[in-house]
Amino acid sequence: MKLPLSIFLVSLLFFSPMIISAQGPVISYEEIVTLTDTEIVITWVTNRPGDTTITYWRDDETQRKSVTLEENVIYHYCRLTELEPGTTYHYYTSSEGVRGKPCPRSPGTFATFEPPGEYLFSFATMNDLQIGTSGAFIPGMYLRSSAQSAEWACNDIDEHPVSFTIIKGDITGNGKKEQLMSAKHILDRLWCPYYVIPSHLDIAPVTIARDDSLYKEVFDLNETYYSFDREVNGAKFRFICLDSSYNPLSFDLGLISEGGHVPKEEIDWLKERLDESAREERTVFIFIRASLQPNIGEGMTGSLSLADSSQLVGLLGKHKNVWGAFCGSNYHRNHVYQSSFLAFPWVQTASVVDYPRGYNIYKVYTEGYIQAFYKINDLQATELSRIQTFMGFGDPFVYGSLSDRNFVWMAK
Repeated sequence: MKLPLSIFLVSLLFFSPMIISAQGPVISYEEIVTLTDTEIVITWVTNRPGDTTITYWRDDETQRKSVTLEENVIYHYCRLTELEPGTTYHYYTSSEGVRGKPCPRSPGTFATFEPPGEYLFSFATMNDLQIGTSGAFIPGMYLRSSAQSAEWACNDIDEHPVSFTIIKGDITGNGKKEQLMSAKHILDRLWCPYYVIPSHLDIAPVTIARDDSLYKEVFDLNETYYSFDREVNGAKFRFICLDSSYNPLSFDLGLISEGGHVPKEEIDWLKERLDESAREERTVFIFIRASLQPNIGEGMTGSLSLADSSQLVGLLGKHKNVWGAFCGSNYHRNHVYQSSFLAFPWVQTASVVDYPRGYNIYKVYTEGYIQAFYKINDLQATELSRIQTFMGFGDPFVYGSLSDRNFVWMAK
């Protein structure tokens, strides 16, 4: 695999452990990305092209198995499937016979999740496609356009047996018609149905009065917030998609602001849907662009106002049939919040367009669900865009811990 000179020089500059060695490749940035009940994804980088190998074995066995991808690459992505649930494994990575060393993000052992009941179905989510923006980049070097990253994400999601995909805001860069049409063209390639949720970028305040007509026209929506139901093997579910894109101050001034707001009529509608779900004994999943973590400082953080956050948390906390609230990106990070007022987690997920450039798969069971985060399998752009985080919030902040990215939740 030949790299452009600019990429090679940047690799030398920022991937300091990657010093050319005559004794074999040097493995860097090894990490467990994805962990579920039956699979794991591990990625790493080498200073020169080589194969991709993982050797693994169960804790109660000595016989070892190996998976090798023969293609010579420097960005390595290996996915082990058909693992036993609730089982401890040991492993090591290698390229050209050189082993990786255990490190905090890849300790050499892992335990697959115990599934919470009988498997029912799966769905996907992603956010921050920002079609129309420059996409993944570092100073002086263009990596991927936002459209290219979105296409990669859609292609990857199609490799999973999902029933539908939910896109949680920042679908476009500024809500212009050509960006909305481009986003729809890309999303229409998904093999499964998809559902969109707007952000402040998707319904831009081009006039003093908010106008969401173009957004609804392009995506064939009657309203920007809605719900849909699903029944599998007698289990009943409701998926509620909320619109938090309206910010009274920003639209009154004709400005774009990330601060979120949910109008009273939408709150009233939500209460009706929640009450109905309780009567029908439907399990509820909530999806919203703005984080439920309140925007106390009134900064541009992508969070709800303190009043809106308190109102939503108070309303959701009354309904024991809600299994989770899933938000778009706040600082483009993976993070799980727990609140004493809620019996379920609210979850923020990282973006498609910026590092760590990924999407989420949810496996739903009779007693809970498993969340799994996947990097887009386009590691050249993903790993080099890690450099963006060195100049911003930092790699650990946006990437999140393993339990921020992947977890199992059981209904109490």
